[in-house]
Amino acid sequence: MKMNGKVVKNENIAIAAIPRSDGDLVFIAKPVLNFARFNTLCPQPEAPVIRYSDGRREPDYKDKAYVQAIADYAEKRTGWLMLESLKDTPGLEWDTVDLEDPNTWKNHVKELEDSGFTPREINEIHGAVMRANNLDDSQLEAARNRFLASQEAQDKE
Repeated sequence: MKMNGKVVKNENIAIAAIPRSDGDLVFIAKPVLNFARFNTLCPQPEAPVIRYSDGRREPDYKDKAYVQAIADYAEKRTGWLMLESLKDTPGLEWDTVDLEDPNTWKNHVKELEDSGFTPREINEIHGAVMRANNLDDSQLEAARNRFLASQEAQDKE
């Protein structure tokens, strides 16, 4: 796809720079554009089916095991998004995280804590991932304002 002759790409990068006396720790968050690998490694749980005496069948979305499975799935999806978004950070290595093992993805938080990151610093790293992967109202408004300013400048010419 092109717009105005330019190939459309998402190169939205967010930086979390954490100050340290021996040199800042810089995390680079990139947008995650493809969830196919996640879906392969961690398929979404399916609700059990309730069978009624009249032959009807419907999913039981209130089943306790299903509700827990969905919560676990959401936690894994968030962990995978964090890791996948940060994976191009130069020099970043995880000790207990295996990108091929969904059961290890949440370990990134414990590793950050064990490495001396404060809750505020961890939030900044997670915030960078969210900024790279989500639009918020301020970003949308800034884009609209840039467009309107360009139109106004064009009208003055």
